[in-house]
Amino acid sequence: MSHAYRLAVMADIHGNFPAFEAVMADLEQYAPLDGYLVAGDVVGGPGQEAILQRLMALQAVVAHGKGEVSALQVADGHAPDYVYTAQQFSLLRWVVEHLSPQSLAFLHSQSEQSVVNLPGAQPVRVVQVRLAA
Repeated sequence: MSHAYRLAVMADIHGNFPAFEAVMADLEQYAPLDGYLVAGDVVGGPGQEAILQRLMALQAVVAHGKGEVSALQVADGHAPDYVYTAQQFSLLRWVVEHLSPQSLAFLHSQSEQSVVNLPGAQPVRVVQVRLAA
C-alpha cells in the first residue's frame, strides 16, 4: 500500500515572521507533515533569520528565489543579477548582514530547483515534485 504524502508548500515569505508564524500555526492541525517545501524568497525582511532557523529545524527544502540568489551572490563578493536600484542594493546588503553563517550555509546547500522524491509512491502516481521559484 502506498503512502499518502502531506506536504506544506510555501513561497514568497520575504522575512515576514508574523505571517510565517500564522501559516505554521495553521499547519499544526495537519501535523505531522511529511515535508516542507518553500518555492523561494524567504529572505528580505526582519524575520528572515528566525524563519530560516525554523525551516532548517524542519529540514525544509528551499528553492532559491531572486532574493536568495542575489543574497548569496553578494555574500560571495559578487555583483547581484537582480538588483536594479541603489535602494534595492542597500536592502540586499542589509539582508546579507543579518544572516547568520549557519543560515548562509543552509542557503548555499539549497538550489534554484529541487526534485523531491516521494519514497513508496506508486509509479502510476506522482513520485517526484519539482520545486522552483
